[in-house]
Amino acid sequence: MEIQEKYNFEGWKNCIRMTNGEVEIVVTTDVGP
Repeated sequence: MEIQEKYNFEGWKNCIRMTNGEVEIVVTTDVGP
């Protein structure tokens, strides 16, 4: 699994992108408690 930190996605900063080559997920760390 590849993890890339500080990824900008669709205007959201501070996202984390994780992929296993087939599936990709992008999670923002700017929203939440």
